[in-house]
Amino acid sequence: MAFLRKLRTISRRLLAVLRRHRLETELAEEISHHLDQRRRQLVDEGMDPRDAAVEARRMFGNVTVIREETRDMWSIRWAEIIAQDLRYGLRLMRRSPLVTVIAVVSLTVGIAASTIVTGVVNASLWRWSAMYSEPGRLVFLWQTREADILTPTPADFRDWRGMAKSFDSVEAYTYRAMTFSTSGDPEQVQAAAVTPGMFGTLGVAPVAGAGFLGPEETWGRHTRVLLSEGFWRRRFGADRAVLGRTLTLDGVPHEIAGVMPAGTWFSAARPDLFVPLAFAPDDPANNRNSHFIWVIARLHDGVTLDSAAAEMGIIARQLEAQHPANKGLGARPVPMAEHILGEPSRTLAVVAGAVTLVLLIACVNVAGLLLVRTAARNRELAVRTSLGASRLRVALQLATEGVMLAFAGGTLGVAVAAATLRTLPTVLPANLPRIAETGIPIDWRVMSVAIVAILGCGLVIGALPAFTGGRWRRERSMKEAPRWSSGAAQARLRSGLITAEIALSVVLVIGAALLVRSFANLQSVDVGARTTDLLTVRIPLPPERWRATNAAATSAYLDAIAERARTVPGVLAADITSHVPLAGGGQSKHFYVVGQTPPASYQEVPTVSLRQEGPDSLRAMGATLARGRFFAGTDRAGSHPVAIVNQTLARRFFGVSNPVGQVVCLQAPEHLSPPDNVRAAGGSFVRWTIVGVVEDVRYTPPSEPMEAVVYVPYRQRTRQALMGWAPEYLVLHTSVGPDLLPALRERLREVAPAQPLAAPRTIEMLAADSLGGARVMALVLSLFSAVALFLAGVG
Repeated sequence: MAFLRKLRTISRRLLAVLRRHRLETELAEEISHHLDQRRRQLVDEGMDPRDAAVEARRMFGNVTVIREETRDMWSIRWAEIIAQDLRYGLRLMRRSPLVTVIAVVSLTVGIAASTIVTGVVNASLWRWSAMYSEPGRLVFLWQTREADILTPTPADFRDWRGMAKSFDSVEAYTYRAMTFSTSGDPEQVQAAAVTPGMFGTLGVAPVAGAGFLGPEETWGRHTRVLLSEGFWRRRFGADRAVLGRTLTLDGVPHEIAGVMPAGTWFSAARPDLFVPLAFAPDDPANNRNSHFIWVIARLHDGVTLDSAAAEMGIIARQLEAQHPANKGLGARPVPMAEHILGEPSRTLAVVAGAVTLVLLIACVNVAGLLLVRTAARNRELAVRTSLGASRLRVALQLATEGVMLAFAGGTLGVAVAAATLRTLPTVLPANLPRIAETGIPIDWRVMSVAIVAILGCGLVIGALPAFTGGRWRRERSMKEAPRWSSGAAQARLRSGLITAEIALSVVLVIGAALLVRSFANLQSVDVGARTTDLLTVRIPLPPERWRATNAAATSAYLDAIAERARTVPGVLAADITSHVPLAGGGQSKHFYVVGQTPPASYQEVPTVSLRQEGPDSLRAMGATLARGRFFAGTDRAGSHPVAIVNQTLARRFFGVSNPVGQVVCLQAPEHLSPPDNVRAAGGSFVRWTIVGVVEDVRYTPPSEPMEAVVYVPYRQRTRQALMGWAPEYLVLHTSVGPDLLPALRERLREVAPAQPLAAPRTIEMLAADSLGGARVMALVLSLFSAVALFLAGVG
């Protein structure tokens, strides 16, 4: 019953808010009626009418108090108090425009920065899991060799899928550059080759059509394709009629089976298409030596990561006992979130820390301004307390003023952040997943953090004036004239706030200065190649040209492309290479020097990075010859295998000795290698004679250590040499830059009409890409430190 009475009371008071004007009129009429009745009664008793009116008011009581008490019965008192404080706060903001503008601008900057960073974190890290069903059960499966983490081989993936009992499903994927043939020029597209159950494991369904059905994993039944939503909209205008049509990829017709939603893929690769991961019977990569696929599994409900890791360890030992190629290889599951969010989360954590400092500086700045304004209102506050206002009531009023400023600054800050986030994806590093595909929306997560930031700022900037404003000594304050300082304690407090602002700003400035210095050092790192007039173009080859079984035909094809490229006006030198400077990547190969003490075990065999080159590619890049010679036109299939090494490899394996003339092997010693490795006649591996040493050319980003690199002629690529995939880059020393691309396409049509040209990059663009993350970090922290100094100066 008490609850019902309380509910009726609340209902009446809420209704009274809607009938306020009518109730005020009725109250005035009722008070007037009572006063008039009393006055008439007194007049009837013989009192003078004027005196009777005065006496009637005296007997009735304080009309103002009665009005207030009656209003309290109508209304919700706390709502009335808040409304009063808000109205007074607005008047005060208009009365002190300079303080208001400085405070709102400071908070706008701080809250906009925090909202922008929250939006980036949300788009790249938090929202990835929203696409997937129970993402906490998704894991990556890696192979391990001592401290090294390796991608699995196709054969090991199939064994894991058949042997592991801890998972609902085990699926694999890799990436392929494919040629999309249209009525115009052929186009290179990025494809993710996935096993048919991949999207079921992730828990993602197509937005149109159907997914893969299962048989596509079998070679010959793999000619179906799923489009990404972005590719579907860009190339087909989101037309559902394309479902069931044929798409020609690498010269092979593929049926369009469906469309996957934007944000399906978790990495920064952003594939245009999804094709089945299937291997041809003669595919040399389908073995236990080629580590190039990624494996994702979904844990059984109730299975822990530790128990799955224990089972994978047992499976790895069983495979090690069965297959020599698995010697020393372990297996380990890693949560998908840990793999995806690792490096980007560390970068964003630094930025989030910087933003937090900026927001704190803004809050301290505004709190200091309000503290000074509160000191100037000393007499006003004393009068209010003298008239009966409690210290708590005064403190609430001052806190409300702070919250109002925070709300104004927060509203503007969110608006600024929303405008900024629309253009931000174009300047962010490419390693932040999903952002380029899905953008950076302001959803409920971002707004929740923004609201918390606004409320937090309001509490911080309102708490200090509220605390000090409730402690005025009213007797002294009533006698003092208004002034901008009051007492040593207040002076110390303001000095402390200024010191805190400066200290926080200095922290940001020092961090930004260190990053800028590191960035400058990275920019000055010697690339070892031309820093101007160098253009690289990718020439993606179809799978049949990758294979070493087609090595002779592939070499002739690449020779023809290089020959036609040299005839383009403005080209000073051109040839084929497998890797270009500063673009990363690389194929790792075992390496040992014939005649030196061989490693004791397979695990101890060192590895180097392999590069395949044409006879003029190193010269076109601008590599410097330190000893010996470059490759020649006579270094081709049938001639003695030759190699060139870089200075890092020479120092590592030969010390001060001259490597030229030494013989090396790009595999482990025969007695340590798996028996299924392809060998030359007589059961031995191919030997390569070093004919030259070049100064180090940097392929990895400047922040990473220099690799030991061995160069071999792509013309000597054979099945026995085990050199991996064919080279796919054309490197050109040119005096005209990218302007030659139309002429280059015309010349290549003469010998390769279906050959696409992809990813044209100058060396300046490659250098900028390699430093993209460092540049953004240095720029962001420099910007935040400048904002912090500005706010501290204003404060």
